[in-house]
Amino acid sequence: MKTPGTHPGRLALMATVAIALIAMLTLGVQTASQGVPGPPKPGTTCKTKGERLPGGFVCVKKKGKLVWAVTVDTSGSAPSASPQASAAGSATGVGSSGFTNAKGYGAWTPTSSNALFTSGSQPVGSQVSTSKATVGSIFLCRAMNGMGGASVVGPWIVGSRWYPGQKVKVDGARNLNGSVSGSVSGGRRVISGNGLPATSLAGEFPISSSSEAYKYDRNPNSIQGYSLNVSVPALPRVASSPSCLDGGAIGYTTNGVAIYNALDGGGRDAAAHETLDKCWGHPERSGQYHFHTMSTCVGGGSATVNSPVWGFMLDGFPITGPWENGVMLKTADLDVCHGKVSTIILDGESVSMYHYVATEDYPYTAGCYRGSR
Repeated sequence: MKTPGTHPGRLALMATVAIALIAMLTLGVQTASQGVPGPPKPGTTCKTKGERLPGGFVCVKKKGKLVWAVTVDTSGSAPSASPQASAAGSATGVGSSGFTNAKGYGAWTPTSSNALFTSGSQPVGSQVSTSKATVGSIFLCRAMNGMGGASVVGPWIVGSRWYPGQKVKVDGARNLNGSVSGSVSGGRRVISGNGLPATSLAGEFPISSSSEAYKYDRNPNSIQGYSLNVSVPALPRVASSPSCLDGGAIGYTTNGVAIYNALDGGGRDAAAHETLDKCWGHPERSGQYHFHTMSTCVGGGSATVNSPVWGFMLDGFPITGPWENGVMLKTADLDVCHGKVSTIILDGESVSMYHYVATEDYPYTAGCYRGSR
């Protein structure tokens, strides 16, 4: 009986495999030691401000340190530097806002004037789709064909156009003692408050029967505060495809007010049809005060000063006003979700990233979500 052993040919094969494995491991160690980079972690240190890596990583300065952050630049090259965002006024005197002008956010005093809807007339918006996103349209998850909104077409609507400067405003200028704060931690941006405008005044709702606005819109709803605690991505990423908007809040402003899409309950252009207060806001059935457009009381910008960030959509991307490098942007200048990539001031830092843009023309704010939620 033979003693069990290993065939000489098998020994030679095992030796060859062992040598090959050692060579592969050695090569791997050498490759690692030569610094072949993987994706950096957001918040880790970097060396050169403005340096970029695939995947939207850019080296930015935060709190005196150079760190990696995730932005989105689909243009293929860094845009030229743009003017400093507007420091639009004091955030004191009405409520309290944690989104300060010192960090580049737009917070207006109640008496400030934001030059909005100055172009004479605008087309009444009607472009809506439940199947795809297109420029100048709203991509809805489901059709809005319910009741609500103005009961009478106002004289400021003539044919297919409306004249914002002729539109009747809801009376009143109420101090609702709103409050809002914002914080960033663990990759999330948290917006908290009482759901009431923190740095602006609101009209008298329900609309009084003695008001001129009552002839066209008998909004019976009262403004109600609520616990606002919304968490959105602090480092938003562009999704592979746009996603649809629901009814209700699609974002929140830096003074604590909900942003709705451009449509009223009946699926019409809300800015054109519904009667709003002097800040372009009003409450819905549950009492949530909201804007369908950029407000005349939040934000800013001019031909010489870029519009600041005045809110965040639920996918985490910020929204600015229309002014950029001396030009008032229009819907035709933007993508299917009503946004673009450019340099903005975010949390006190200059950064190139995707952001939504509020315009004078429909759909006014976001037409769809561009980011992952």
